[in-house]
Amino acid sequence: MPENMKFRYYLFGSDGVWRISTRMLSRMVLPQYAGTKQKTLDVHCWYEGGVIKTDIRPSAMAFDAEGRWDRAYSVQGGIAVLEAADITARAKRMTVVDLGPVIDAKERMEAHRWKPTQAEIDRVMLDLLGGNHPRRRHIPYVKPVQLKEGKQSTTTALVPATAQSFPLSASNLDP
Repeated sequence: MPENMKFRYYLFGSDGVWRISTRMLSRMVLPQYAGTKQKTLDVHCWYEGGVIKTDIRPSAMAFDAEGRWDRAYSVQGGIAVLEAADITARAKRMTVVDLGPVIDAKERMEAHRWKPTQAEIDRVMLDLLGGNHPRRRHIPYVKPVQLKEGKQSTTTALVPATAQSFPLSASNLDP
């Protein structure tokens, strides 16, 4: 792994595209997404030979009834992807394949993954360019604010940092 690798997380909600701070990821509360699954891109980027290299991994992030990130759902997604890869690799080595387990594994994997459009990838790449690049379109962070009075929780809720959003075709994964 390159030593200059950075990790960025982008949430594609029905209200636009947002960047999530890696420091806030584990303790964030997003009430507007409570009880839903949202599309995310986990982006690993690094410089190599003066060029930005990336590894973009689409996934689905689930939120509990309060709007907290459901880590167990993310772990299940990772396991589903690994199992699907293993089952597919074993099936390719077989002469006669039982398609039931292959189809089941693929369906479990697809429940935790999505295919970003080229426009969505381009939007993230322009954000990664940073600096004063003429084509840069900054994706705003979600901004922490205190929960309303009367709540016992000392957690912070995250709401969009700006009223301006950059809606793409992304929508809630829940029907």
